[in-house]
Amino acid sequence: MATPYAFFISRKGEPARALAAVAEEALSTIDIELRAWWVPEQGPITPRIVDDIRDAMMVLADLRGNATENVCYELGIAHAFERPAILFAVRSAQLPFDLRDLSYIAVKTNEEEEITGGEKLRQDILRFAKDAKPLSAVITSNLARERAKGAEVVREPWLELALTGVAPPLHGVPITVGTTVVHLKHGVGEIVGIAQSNGLRSITVAFGTTTMAFPLPDPHLFLAEARPQEPTDTSRTPKSKP
Repeated sequence: MATPYAFFISRKGEPARALAAVAEEALSTIDIELRAWWVPEQGPITPRIVDDIRDAMMVLADLRGNATENVCYELGIAHAFERPAILFAVRSAQLPFDLRDLSYIAVKTNEEEEITGGEKLRQDILRFAKDAKPLSAVITSNLARERAKGAEVVREPWLELALTGVAPPLHGVPITVGTTVVHLKHGVGEIVGIAQSNGLRSITVAFGTTTMAFPLPDPHLFLAEARPQEPTDTSRTPKSKP
């Protein structure tokens, strides 16, 4: 069985190699190998990089300084392949504008660009690696939070009570199969099943093509109730001629 590995995306230079060395040391403690584009191999480099990203369990992208074209290109490939990505930067303003909403690991360096705070950096890498998710899952989760801010969000106990008939439908909306819910980790989904067994209640929720079951109560699960639409002003609607 092949050893699981992460692929390191970076520009040329010694600072990138120093960061890769820290990442390699951290990931080795959880039996993950680190590969990089500069490891000499025969053949064209671009197909090899694409293959390495495709087969990697995750990627690590060094976005410090001005992110070069190859870093953004390879990170885009990783996103297309649904590979979880760990980003590194000095500060958020350093990131390309379309990546600033994503979490990143802050790398501290001295005037000689030598990495400082190595132990904290290693712990941050391990923490991010254990919770790494594909970009689509991150975006869905972020959208769920934004949607929740603009909607009437009801905590899960209300959902449980309504499902069992103890509470009436909320705002006149029945809570049944087809009801939209928000899970803070998995995003926006739709209830596709309701079950009760041995006194325990659970619901099955579809998040796109993925279906997951949740025993109730679940502190991460919410009911997203859209705000009622404003009544349409029909006074200005031209009347049809007889």
